[in-house]
Amino acid sequence: MTSKEVANSIGCTDRTVQLSTKKALEGGLKSIEIKGLNFSFELISNTHGKSYSYTKLENKICPKKKRVSNSIIVGAELPKINLEKPSAEDKKELITFYKKSNSSLQAIAQAYNIVFDDKYNVMSLERRFRRWLEAFKESGIKALEDKRGLAGVSKVDHELFLKSIVKNSGIKTYFSRYCYFWNIKNHKEHDIYNPTSNISYSGFKEYLNKHKKDLEVVALLRGRDFLDDMVPTFNNQKSVDYANEQWQIDSTTIDIMAKVPVVDG
Repeated sequence: MTSKEVANSIGCTDRTVQLSTKKALEGGLKSIEIKGLNFSFELISNTHGKSYSYTKLENKICPKKKRVSNSIIVGAELPKINLEKPSAEDKKELITFYKKSNSSLQAIAQAYNIVFDDKYNVMSLERRFRRWLEAFKESGIKALEDKRGLAGVSKVDHELFLKSIVKNSGIKTYFSRYCYFWNIKNHKEHDIYNPTSNISYSGFKEYLNKHKKDLEVVALLRGRDFLDDMVPTFNNQKSVDYANEQWQIDSTTIDIMAKVPVVDG
């Protein structure tokens, strides 16, 4: 199949297939995955140039591992991690234990709570473990690093943020533009009816309000008029010999009114 045929079969754009192929080549892979479907590809040369041919791969369906929510975990089996201030390695160790065990996160949370004499709320501890698991699955161990207290840390891509506010509009439109630019940059599909990116609408709005008085943001929002106002004018200036020598008012068609000094009566 060609990239267009692949795109039509799974309901995406031809560009999405091409970008996925490029990313796979950069990673030394010979297959791509889009919307849960896998395709192998190979380079084909003909009279029209070079192109890629795609073949759909059969997805292997593995039986889902059933976890026992009420299984008993011996405290000595639990990873020795710091639950008060866990490091990225602590979190990874917990995730590794979860993957190797046949127990649910709830059972693991209950076991830790017993070890620490009911110090923690089991449901809160389970939710915390689940956040670690989802973050690790999405972005690896880097996502497990504790970023609290780091000044200026934001998920917003500032360059894309500035691009999204070049033409004056409303916050929802700014956010939609940001989502479009972010999806293009990260080789993801953009839905104009449901724009999504690495941040929420409220997060984008908060970032805009935080930076709306920045010089570059004001300049982009107000445009040419603001930039013109910033340029001082020194043309046709004359020296001023005494106070109130020159007046400029808007109530007449006269641009300048000057006081004439009285000399010799």
